[in-house]
This record gives sequence, structure tokens and C-alpha cells, in this order.
Amino acid sequence: MDWQNIVVLAGALVFMAFLLWRMRPVRKGVGAVGSLAQSAMQARAKAREATSPRERAMVLHQAAGHLSTQRGGGFAAMSLYFRALHADPTWPDPIEGLRRLLWFRRPRSLERILWKRLSVAPWQGEQRPVAAAAAKALAELYRSRLHNRSRALVMGRIAAELMAGPAAGSHDDQAPEEGG
Repeated sequence: MDWQNIVVLAGALVFMAFLLWRMRPVRKGVGAVGSLAQSAMQARAKAREATSPRERAMVLHQAAGHLSTQRGGGFAAMSLYFRALHADPTWPDPIEGLRRLLWFRRPRSLERILWKRLSVAPWQGEQRPVAAAAAKALAELYRSRLHNRSRALVMGRIAAELMAGPAAGSHDDQAPEEGG
């Protein structure tokens, strides 16, 4: 073996050592990923046993909150928050959970999710609090993380209007006046 082969072999060994050192968190987390998946499956099983949609959503929301605090549990938590939204579309708490989960690391993903929720949720009736929570979260997101003042103002107005309920001066409920 001449000296050039020894240099190439030493470089390959250094590179392998570097790769093993960089992949150490992945090797340590293999068991943790299994426990996260197991926790998510247990939460879904508990949710199937729930009697009402709100109870099912509460179980999924609580499990998602627990998973979001664990390392590597973000995607599982996001999945459970979506399931909670689907289980009871009239309950706004999963919107707040998604906001807390994605606020710092993925503000653009949060923006897309909130816009999608606003487009799906009716702005009147039972799902009005969900639309209001999504609009409020979007207003805060535009004000602080995404620095879009015009969108923040518009979403803030929409959120305030949705939270206030039907307008006081609205004539939609009143019978037409007689006279002439």
C-alpha cells in the first residue's frame, strides 16, 4: 500500500466518523419514535371510545398537547389536532393548539392551515367561534411573525367582527316596516 491509498483511507475513516457523530441523535431517538406512535395510537383508541364529538375532540386535543411537548412529536401532534378539528368542527381549541405548535418554526405552514380552515368553516352558525379563532390567529401571525401590516389590520377587523357576533344594527332578523 502506497502513501496515497493511506491518505484516501484516512479521509474515508474521518468522513465515516463524522457521519456517525452527526447521526447520533437519530440513533438515540429510534425508540422514542416508537413510543410517540404508540401514544398517538392510544389517543385515537380513547377517542373512538368517547361518546360525544366534543369529548372525542377533547381527548385528541389533550393527547396532541402532550405529544407537542416531546421531542420529535410535532407531526404526531399536528395530526391529532387535525383529527380533533374533524371530530368537532365547532370547537376552536385545536386552532389554538396548532398556533402554539407551529408559531415559531413554521409560520408559513400555520398561515396556510389557518387560511384553509377559514375557507372551510362557515362564518355563521355553530362554527363561527372556529372562524373567529382562525382569523384572530392570522391577525397575530401577520402582526408579529410575518410582518404584513395590511393583512394584520384586515384580519384583526374580521376577527373582531366574528367575535362580536351579529351586528347590532343588522336588519336581517327584523320584519319589514309597513307604511308608505
